[in-house]
Amino acid sequence: MKEITLSTGVVLRCRLVPPYLRDSAFASVPEPEFPMLSLKSAAGGTEDAPALEGSPEYEVYMQEMAGYRRTLRRISLEFDLLYGVASWKLLDMDKFTEDIPENWELPSIMKRYGVTPAEDPDERRIQFVRWLIKTDKDVDAVEDAIGGAESLTEEEVETAIAPFDSGNV
Repeated sequence: MKEITLSTGVVLRCRLVPPYLRDSAFASVPEPEFPMLSLKSAAGGTEDAPALEGSPEYEVYMQEMAGYRRTLRRISLEFDLLYGVASWKLLDMDKFTEDIPENWELPSIMKRYGVTPAEDPDERRIQFVRWLIKTDKDVDAVEDAIGGAESLTEEEVETAIAPFDSGNV
């Protein structure tokens, strides 16, 4: 577990999120199938051919894929927050807890955007953890803690891009 102090002084206890565990959650979302069209051949039979870009079937597929990618991003974020943020210590607390303070409420402005206080305990936990993370720097710290990201040295970056460097720069 890694402890990170947020900009507000709140301390989160985070753990690495195993990517294969997250991938298991992704498996619950079926990927849209690429559209195939039955076309009549010159010989009078039919054969399947992929829908062409610009066709109505292809456009429907692209919209379904966009929704699929949005769903995967949402699942990834939710999974990371639920599994990766193990506990927290608020400013008025002496020890870490997984309990959301009873008096905590979702900011009322969220109702304007159709977000209502969650009844489901996991959804409520996600709302609370999102509320704790106030700044972009906090987001980066949490993502580093749960994703295992480490900053690359300049030498590592140069080594990684060397095969692509044409020497013309």
